[in-house]
Amino acid sequence: PGSVTMDGRDVKLSDAVPFTIAPPQVVKIRDEMHAQVPVYNPQTGGWLRGAKLKALIAQECTATGLLIQASVRVKPETGASEPFKLDADYAMDMLWATFGRLDGGAIGADQPVYVDYDYSPSRLDSVFVDASGKARLAAGEPGTALVYPPEPGPGEVAVANIWVPGKTESVTAENLYPIVFGPPEEPEVGETQ
Repeated sequence: PGSVTMDGRDVKLSDAVPFTIAPPQVVKIRDEMHAQVPVYNPQTGGWLRGAKLKALIAQECTATGLLIQASVRVKPETGASEPFKLDADYAMDMLWATFGRLDGGAIGADQPVYVDYDYSPSRLDSVFVDASGKARLAAGEPGTALVYPPEPGPGEVAVANIWVPGKTESVTAENLYPIVFGPPEEPEVGETQ
């Protein structure tokens, strides 16, 4: 329930409207080629520790927390080849989705490797209301870095956004962002912002 001003008139939503928020999708990457794998460097920031999984690159770093850890396989060949061993042949920062070869491991300095992995991109959904007071949910486009809300349809206005981070299992009040209309309130005298 509530109201929104559209084109100078108040549009009322008299009853609560339930929506089902779709879970984040899972994207499967197979046989991603890395021509060379640097030695893993645990002494630097997670985004610099080694090669970056390409689908999770976000500018000069990587999108954190979207990698589905159990899905990672680093292999010497494409297809169903026997994978290298984590912590013996290579090390990986699962939060930052970076990996590097280990000295003494089975990955050579100039050896290409192929990586299988799954990840779950984030999304920003929106709730729109039209001039008749009808509310609808629209899903945003999934992404790994900067995600945008969907565009309203003709005669609609956005009243809330719902942040759906990758790997989210449920949406809580912390994921809901009402859109406030009107000018910002002025602080009281002596109040700081």
